[in-house]
Amino acid sequence: MVEGREFVIYTDHKPITFAFQQKPDKCTPRQFRHLDFISQFTTDIRYVPGKQNIVADTLSRVDALSDTLDYNALAISQQGDEELKKYEQKNTGLQLKQVQLPGTNVLVFCDISTSIARPFVTKPFRRTVFNIIHRLAHPGVKATAKLVKQRFVWPAIDADCRHWARACVECQRAKITRHVTAPLSSFSLPSQRFEHVHLDLIIMPYSEGFRYCLTCIDRFIRRPEVISLEDQEAETVARAFYKHWIARKIFKYLRLILFE
Repeated sequence: MVEGREFVIYTDHKPITFAFQQKPDKCTPRQFRHLDFISQFTTDIRYVPGKQNIVADTLSRVDALSDTLDYNALAISQQGDEELKKYEQKNTGLQLKQVQLPGTNVLVFCDISTSIARPFVTKPFRRTVFNIIHRLAHPGVKATAKLVKQRFVWPAIDADCRHWARACVECQRAKITRHVTAPLSSFSLPSQRFEHVHLDLIIMPYSEGFRYCLTCIDRFIRRPEVISLEDQEAETVARAFYKHWIARKIFKYLRLILFE
């Protein structure tokens, strides 16, 4: 639908507008692949403030709003909840009282000690409440706990939010706060040529239909060879290595292939 047409990309993330203006060597291989794909359609990216990007922002969060809290079921669960009864009898900072929440016809026990009535959440609904708030933008541990405490209340709310936020799979995939570096390995010295080969792939600009280079280095004589490839599929790499290296070398001496 968009291929072959001139159009503009609007985003509320201002740094992206400078993506095609920076030097390619500053990009990671993953960023380079993404920019290369986007450039096939357009390179005109313009900034629009988030307040004016309401439609796109709403559509991007449709899946995140799939979970909702059933206040009718929560009210029924509160009736026989032992933790709620203990908090009603204890003299704590919470002021629990049945409140009719806006948009509902049920009475829910809420903490009215703050300007906002915060429903008391029983155990079956706590993870649902956490998911509703955390999955909107996947904030950090402290920010998630703060957002949840502003709207709801239950015992050990900080510990639960901290545990669930650290166990969030999406956050672990997208956020890297700790880089684990493996120790340098030691390799035994090869005793002859063609025994130990180092392989690696290099991404290059397009040239005559080729985009990638397979580098092969014999560790004994340190002689490099470069093979041009159209793609970086495993089958393509294996066929190129067999055709240009194994078929021309003495295969019986090959003992170790190290692919970085």
